Amino acid sequence: MTYRHHWPADVELVVVQVQVDSETARERVRARGCARDLSKLADWDTFWKTAEANECRWQDGRRLVFDNRTDGITADKVARALETPTA
Repeated sequence: MTYRHHWPADVELVVVQVQVDSETARERVRARGCARDLSKLADWDTFWKTAEANECRWQDGRRLVFDNRTDGITADKVARALETPTA
């Protein structure tokens, strides 16, 4: 994949996949209070079905999977997963 995008050869490809359940996602979308989310909330079942069908197609590189249902994902958690110090 890196060659298709003309990335430097020494770049490590890392795919970050975030998982969350429908109810947690709906609560977070509702809490953020953005006008652009009103249509999602009005027909949540349709929105969520479409969102779930959107699967990650990246096959190359290292894959990190985060469960975003409880405390969310922090920069520290990502840094630990990547085994790099936080800035």
